[in-house]
Amino acid sequence: MTKYTRPLPNIEVVIQDIEDALAASQKSRNSFTLDNYKKFGGLFDGRSLRRYGGFEFLKRNSNLDYSGDEPIMRSTTTELKKVLFIPDCHVPYHDAKAWNLMMAAAREFEPDTIVILGDFADFYAVSAYEKDPRRPNDLSDELAIVEEKLDELDALGASKKIYICGNHEDRLERYLISRAPALFGSVTIPATLHLAERGWQFIQYKRSFKLGKLHLTHDTGTAGINAHRQSMAAFQGSVIIGHTHRMEVSVLGNAAGAPQIGAMFGWLGDFDKVDYMHAIKARRDWVHGFGIGYQESNGVIHLQPIPIVEGTCVVNGKLIR
Repeated sequence: MTKYTRPLPNIEVVIQDIEDALAASQKSRNSFTLDNYKKFGGLFDGRSLRRYGGFEFLKRNSNLDYSGDEPIMRSTTTELKKVLFIPDCHVPYHDAKAWNLMMAAAREFEPDTIVILGDFADFYAVSAYEKDPRRPNDLSDELAIVEEKLDELDALGASKKIYICGNHEDRLERYLISRAPALFGSVTIPATLHLAERGWQFIQYKRSFKLGKLHLTHDTGTAGINAHRQSMAAFQGSVIIGHTHRMEVSVLGNAAGAPQIGAMFGWLGDFDKVDYMHAIKARRDWVHGFGIGYQESNGVIHLQPIPIVEGTCVVNGKLIR
């Protein structure tokens, strides 16, 4: 008899023996075929074997000697990189409960990559619009809170961090152009928020970043319920945008290849701080939430919107409160 120990000297022999043993016991062949083994690139999945009692089954039904250590089985599961997508927060006018829930979900999710989709900071103090005198109007106070939230995100330990500039961050640049041109170029968002020191890559407003096969930008100049579809048309490919505070996902067929996806993942702002539109319209159209994705090695990213419903959300099959 041949005795098999780690590592397997000839996996084809073992697979053939599995087939013979299954046939002898009149069990289904299922996925135990050499063709399937080759189809999946030479990786052998031991989970199906375990359904039949693992190597104990082979010991009982095979003519070969499997009394040694179990061979090492390499899983066919492809390693996926986890991506967290954070929509508009408008810090310091974020919703504290929604933010804290998102952070609890993020700690459960353990992202490899974090993407801020723009309008993370509000920059209310340098807005060109009329300001509510009841609100604080000190940019340094705003930025201190923004940096606190960035500290929380940094603590997640993601290896890649992308900060996409939104139209609210762009308020600083517009303010400098109109009110303090001598400081233009010296005062910037990356420097103000210490993004380089934190390990964040900064993407300018009205520009985009490509993560795998997915385009990321704050907006393409449109808003509303179909903004993600209009952005798909602009990029002629898959895209995630911020800006609209809506949660929508569209998947469109593509005669030339893989389907394309467009997504908007809501927002994490405070509804009570919205003063430029009727409150009921904001609550009707906007959704608290965020997004996650799983990135394959070939660049495909599988997306999931995560709405916050009555103070809860679900990530990794776990209810987060």
